[in-house]
Amino acid sequence: GGNSIIGSDGAGNLTTQKTNYPAFGVYMSANQSSANNTYTKINFDTEDYDTDNAYDTGNNRFTVPSGKAGKYIFCLKGMVDQVDDAERTEVVFYKNGSIDNKSLMQDYSPTSGTSIFANTSFVYDLVVGDYIEAYLKHTEGGTRDIESGYSYFFGYRIGS
Repeated sequence: GGNSIIGSDGAGNLTTQKTNYPAFGVYMSANQSSANNTYTKINFDTEDYDTDNAYDTGNNRFTVPSGKAGKYIFCLKGMVDQVDDAERTEVVFYKNGSIDNKSLMQDYSPTSGTSIFANTSFVYDLVVGDYIEAYLKHTEGGTRDIESGYSYFFGYRIGS
């Protein structure tokens, strides 16, 4: 019927609703410089997957497409290289151009030159046209790299 969640063609092949769509996963193709104590928009410029072409690698943001309003979960991890004792790294989500959620990681390592990361996840109730972006801030004192091999951003719709 019109409300089926799962169907079969009679030969054992199943079809399901695309309940977790749109979905995307992106990563960085190269390290990115980040100035001290400044929120830097992370250049997630390479798609691993993007079911509805809702993530734009040109402006590094996910935008809710037409007909896809609902609840979404987003996850973000950012790693900064060459951090010393008692420095801090934050990753944050911006919703429609403003900070909306953040996570903080304090480095307590006794040695210098350690890479540290922060990660966060958050559920949003979004309408068509809302957009989510990923940012990072550190307090190392100088410019540091956001490490491409260890930073990622993904999200998907979890319901209406």
